[in-house]
Amino acid sequence: MNGREWLARQLARQGVAFQKRDNLILSVDDPGLAQELLDQQRQTDWPRLLADLVRPCQPLWADLEAARVPYYFMTEQSEWATDFVFHSPEELALWYARWIKHGTETLTCRDVMRYLGKKVPNLCKGEVKIDLREREEGTRMKFWYETNSLKIYDKHAQAFRIETTINQPKGFQTYRTKENAPPDAEKQWLPMRKGVADLDRRAEVSHAANCRLAESLATVAETQTLGELLKPLGQPVIEDGQRKARALNPLLGADGELLRALASGDYLLQGFRNRDLRAALYGESDDPQERRRQSAALTRKLAILKAHGLIVKVPHSHRYHLSASGRRITTILSAAHQSDATRFTASL
Repeated sequence: MNGREWLARQLARQGVAFQKRDNLILSVDDPGLAQELLDQQRQTDWPRLLADLVRPCQPLWADLEAARVPYYFMTEQSEWATDFVFHSPEELALWYARWIKHGTETLTCRDVMRYLGKKVPNLCKGEVKIDLREREEGTRMKFWYETNSLKIYDKHAQAFRIETTINQPKGFQTYRTKENAPPDAEKQWLPMRKGVADLDRRAEVSHAANCRLAESLATVAETQTLGELLKPLGQPVIEDGQRKARALNPLLGADGELLRALASGDYLLQGFRNRDLRAALYGESDDPQERRRQSAALTRKLAILKAHGLIVKVPHSHRYHLSASGRRITTILSAAHQSDATRFTASL
């Protein structure tokens, strides 16, 4: 079942003009309505809809209904795609080349696991890989964790598509009651099932994965030079005529090490706390006094990063996230740090 074909038929029935090529919607006169119809697909009563499809070709349906033995409908594979339609193939080709370069030279297997919602990648035992293939219709890059994957490709040279494919849902969780539990049983986080009852949660998980990858790719859209980006960081922050924070050295020393730690992707899902960075930068010390000293030093550094606009604090919590400019700068710094001189000068 193809959601975009479903959407096209709904738009046609409502008399809304649109352009379509295969399963790609190129344009639509009422984008708001189109998105609303797509969102409604997640609320479909799948057992009833699928039963209506099965009934005409199942000669024993009447006996099954009488015996109250319904079908258990499952989703063997689901795909959730996010499309970005460009004004011209030339514009798409320009950006797509940058995204492929970012994927091959900067992203790592740890990033792939973060995109797919693995909060503690060190505990994951499955195979992770990044695969790049040239096909007749274009270049496709795919990020795998076991049998679930994310991929990007240029669809008909007119749209950039990010797509999450879930073949094995048990690696994700959904908030539900246990199987065969009474209706008033308490809900809890349990492994996602193949049954269609968890399709809406599949959509939520897949959309979140697409968004994480899109945010990562968006960091390479920066058109400023590295020098222009880093120049403000090399100057102290002055407010109301008073110095609020010292200048940063984002390429070298403790400042560079801190920014590279933030660019690793470990904090993409839930942000980071002082103690998360302390463990990443210094390891776990057995000396309580040393841990307090390290924590105090990081508190001062976080205040400096916040003053420079690189991080933002999550309200009513001890967590921080990279800001939009912080993501751009740390991604570029990480790529520059990992590139050898030959590769770096060749890209200029």
